[in-house]
Amino acid sequence: MILPKKKPQSLAADMFKTAYCEEWSPGYKELYKPMTEEQARLCHENRQWYTAVLGGEKPFAAIELRKNFIAVMFFDDLLRITTVYHFYERDDKKLFLEDAFVREYEGDIDKIIKTTSYRFSRDGELYTYINDKIKKEALESTGKIDVTRNYETWPVFKDYWSLLQLER
Repeated sequence: MILPKKKPQSLAADMFKTAYCEEWSPGYKELYKPMTEEQARLCHENRQWYTAVLGGEKPFAAIELRKNFIAVMFFDDLLRITTVYHFYERDDKKLFLEDAFVREYEGDIDKIIKTTSYRFSRDGELYTYINDKIKKEALESTGKIDVTRNYETWPVFKDYWSLLQLER
C-alpha cells in the first residue's frame, strides 16, 4: 500500500484504529504486552519504549518508538513484515531514515527468500546489499542519492502519518 504524502480526509476510519503494546510479535503476529492509550501516551511523553499498531482488525503497520529511535514495520495481508524503516534521532534533533529493509517471501509461508538492505548517510551515500536465497547470491553496491525525504520530525502522539510513507 502506497500512502499519499498528506493524510486524506476520505480514508476509512478503521485504517487508523490504533492498538498499543510494548512490541509487535512477528512470530505470533500479534501484540506483545498490550497497553492502554493512556499508558502509551505516557511512554511517548517520556520517550519510553512502546509500539503503535495501525489498522484495527487488519493491521498494515507497526511503529516502535524509543528514546531516539523509531522503527516502522509494514505488513502484507498475511501480517508478514515486508518493509522496515529505522529512523534515528541524532544531535540535531531530526529523525533520519538510516536503514531500510525489504523482504520477499515464498508464497504464503513465512520463509524469506530475498532481502534488500539499504543504508543511507546524511551526506547522500547509499549502500545496498541484496541477499537472494533462491539464486544463492549476494550483491553489494554503493552510490549517491538525494536524502532530503529521509528526514522527519519526532511525531506527535497518535499522528504517525509522515513515518508511513513507503515511497521516499
